[in-house]
Amino acid sequence: MTDVTITGLHPYYTYKCNISAVTVDIGPFSDYVKATTFEDSPSAPPGQVKVKDVGKRNATIKWNNPRMEHQNGIIRNFIIYVTPREVWLESTKYTTPSPQLQYTINDLHPFCIYTVTVTAVTTVAGPNSTDVDIQTMEDIPLGTPTNMSIQLLSSESLFVSWLPPPVEMQNGIIQSYSVSVQTTAVENATVLTSKWLNITIESLHPYYEYLVGVAAETVGIGPFSYWTISMPESAPSGPPNVMIKDVSSDEISLSWIAPQTDAQNGVVYGYTVEFSNNKGNDSVSFIINSTEYSIAAVPHTRYQMRVAARNSAGKGPFSTYLTVDTLQDGIYMQFYSLTVHHLLLLNAAPSFRPLSFKAVNTTSTSIHLEWEAPPPEHHNGIIRSYTVLCSERDSNDSMMELSTSIREVTVKELSPFLTYSCKVSAVSVSQGPYSDSLDITTLEDGKFCNSLTVPTKTSQWNGVLQYYIVYITQISSSNTILRALHTNTSSTNFTITDLHPYTFYQIKVGAVTIAPGPNSTAELIKTAEDIPSAPPQDITVNPISSNSISVTWRAPPQEKQNGDLRYYSITVLEVATGDMSWYNTTDSITHSIISSLHPYYVYEIKVAAVTVGLGQFSDHVSVLMPEEAASRPLPDTNNSKIVINLWQPGPDELHGSRVYHYVATVVDTPISGNTTNVTSQQLVNIGSLKPGRTYACSVAGETESQGPVSQSFSTTKIEVPGAVQSLTALAVFSSLGEYFLATSN
Repeated sequence: MTDVTITGLHPYYTYKCNISAVTVDIGPFSDYVKATTFEDSPSAPPGQVKVKDVGKRNATIKWNNPRMEHQNGIIRNFIIYVTPREVWLESTKYTTPSPQLQYTINDLHPFCIYTVTVTAVTTVAGPNSTDVDIQTMEDIPLGTPTNMSIQLLSSESLFVSWLPPPVEMQNGIIQSYSVSVQTTAVENATVLTSKWLNITIESLHPYYEYLVGVAAETVGIGPFSYWTISMPESAPSGPPNVMIKDVSSDEISLSWIAPQTDAQNGVVYGYTVEFSNNKGNDSVSFIINSTEYSIAAVPHTRYQMRVAARNSAGKGPFSTYLTVDTLQDGIYMQFYSLTVHHLLLLNAAPSFRPLSFKAVNTTSTSIHLEWEAPPPEHHNGIIRSYTVLCSERDSNDSMMELSTSIREVTVKELSPFLTYSCKVSAVSVSQGPYSDSLDITTLEDGKFCNSLTVPTKTSQWNGVLQYYIVYITQISSSNTILRALHTNTSSTNFTITDLHPYTFYQIKVGAVTIAPGPNSTAELIKTAEDIPSAPPQDITVNPISSNSISVTWRAPPQEKQNGDLRYYSITVLEVATGDMSWYNTTDSITHSIISSLHPYYVYEIKVAAVTVGLGQFSDHVSVLMPEEAASRPLPDTNNSKIVINLWQPGPDELHGSRVYHYVATVVDTPISGNTTNVTSQQLVNIGSLKPGRTYACSVAGETESQGPVSQSFSTTKIEVPGAVQSLTALAVFSSLGEYFLATSN
């Protein structure tokens, strides 16, 4: 044979070989031939694997090459296997780009333990090195606490609970939790700390909205999990700021400002007003929903008043008592604070003119005047009316004097296109100074606005005049444009309809040939008042005793008032009798106390606003008055020879409560036999009576117990004719307290 296989050689070693032939002996050897064995996988792992640097998310690994005799070829690179202990992480393999002896591993997870092995690679990977464990450093949590919930403990405290962030997002050992609390209106937050999975937060403010956040903390604070919570209302913690607005001999006007916002603790919907006087009367309290009130008072009497705010959680503290003396003879007013007594002398009349006097020419025969009251410090009492004087300018002829209790008036029956001078003064006990005169010219007859500058000469038309454009703009009291429209007309006068009562409008007119020309000067008009087109709102009726109620309401919507609200009319329907009573307030106050009602009667109350006339009534609100115990007997029945006994219950002011049933007793006087009937009706059938007998009858009402018995009476002895088979008598109690007898056969 001429070839041979040599085994047992070392991988990737170079060998020299020569050959000689052998017969009887060894012949000469050939020249040497070199041969290198193939590479193989390393037969030993890298040595001295160590961890050099460890961070939160990275680590550097170092190692040595396998010993030369174990490399078995050229080491081209190394493979690093990273295996996490946490089941929620995946193993990763990293390959070095060259036969380098260290490698930095990135993208590790904070605070996790990894097992690292290294393998050398020739053409094939060799065995793994011994395991080396590394643990990354802690970092701040990556996730928020979970299952966060908030429980309201009171209007000022919360109980907050939560669970830790998911394990894979904790990034370390959670040392504590940070709880952030801030109102939604304030940027700065209060941060509390808890080592548990819950915390009680106290000293919060009622009715505030809070943003509550919770974050886990390891080496730092992680992201917050937030929850928004609105605290419930609690009764106001502060009183209103009450002031004496005005005092006369028969009226005290109060006004007040709501408690400070942080003391309201909710939505203040009303106020409890309490007052008493030195005449020995009990104090009176009632609830209203406005911030002012006028008390009907007795002259030269001392009154004490205080006010408390209310919300849905209850009534807050009362303000400090204000003590005030009503006037005597219109000379002085005195009032008291806690320690100081004040005496204020009153002038006989206002000492300053009305302010902001202005006029609008509404038609060719009328003008509308408006003004504001004099400054408060110059009122010198209650301004009860205003006097307006108007006359032709530069002439005192045909002087007109008008009186009004409101701060505006329409002067009518004037001459067209004539200039008038007008002035106004305020009146309290007597008349104050007049304002400066104001000149105003009525409109031309048949026109609706003054001095509209339109082309009137052919030379101004610049063509054939086709038509006019009338621009109408509705203006609010704050000079805001509410509505704008326009219309075309070929006439030089135009009637504008469908306007809103008691509203300012701006009118302009432009002429059109082939295109619109310039508009006229804008004119301002104000439509007349009308009755309200909507009823008062939110009618509330509350009994304050067994025979009196407090009625409160809100004014109709502003856009439905159609004028100045002068007063309100209240109807009180007594359901049982159908009697209707009317009451009017003294001015535009939105509350009233109605007395002299019947205990345990049902009443229906409606309210309407009044401007120049009576507006719509609200839907009725029913109220059942409280009960009182029966105190007097029911009215007597009447004398008659009866088979059926009929009666009416007594007036409610006698029994003061609901009668549950009646006890009717009939006694046969000759033999003292009696029959008793208990009924809830007002009619009872008394049968089996004998003709010509005398019977004593009585009736008693029962509420929770039996009341007094009506006086007994005797029937008249009447012989019954044979032709009459039955006789019926009706005893009826009339509203005048008289009794009527009727018979029929």
